[in-house]
Amino acid sequence: MKYIIMKTDTQAVKWVAEKIMLKAMEQQVPIQVHRLGLITGGAVVGLSPEQQWFSKILETCYDLGIYTNDYLIGSTSVDFVARASVKLSMDATDESGIYHLTNPELVPLGNFFEFSRNQDKEFVNVNMHEFLQIIREKSSKTILPINSIIDIHSEAISGQLQHEYWINRMNWSCETTLKKLASVGIKFPDEPTHYANYLTAFGVKIIS
Repeated sequence: MKYIIMKTDTQAVKWVAEKIMLKAMEQQVPIQVHRLGLITGGAVVGLSPEQQWFSKILETCYDLGIYTNDYLIGSTSVDFVARASVKLSMDATDESGIYHLTNPELVPLGNFFEFSRNQDKEFVNVNMHEFLQIIREKSSKTILPINSIIDIHSEAISGQLQHEYWINRMNWSCETTLKKLASVGIKFPDEPTHYANYLTAFGVKIIS
């Protein structure tokens, strides 16, 4: 018997569910598997879930006035995922398939700040070492948004924020999915200015 070790319960549940779906697909049952990337706020208004870890990172960067372009993220807007899922599921010509609904590129954290329309606050780009050092120093004196979900003092965090870490994790090809979506009028929001919608003059837009 082959055993698969999963890092989290969520990964385990998703793995089991997908195996069931693939088995059904082999039996000619019309099944679609939608593999989702990191779903973040909407491309239009930027609203993000308050407790999501990425929202906490953005909020921390905003509070401190810093960010690092050494940190890359596959941010995928929720409105794109919603439209794509509905369109794909309603396509009568392709009842079964596996689709990767994720950003085709990793984008630097600076995209969320450099294109911001907010003129009341300046943001400074620092390298990863400085980024972690500043957050660790500040979090030892006050509670930052990121402290509720990430142990910023953990050495493991340094590795997970590195360029190579995210490059190695980006092993899904979404080229076929994007071509399919383009044929039904859905385009990934690749205009870099849409990332600015995640911020306002009062900080990150969040919803409970």
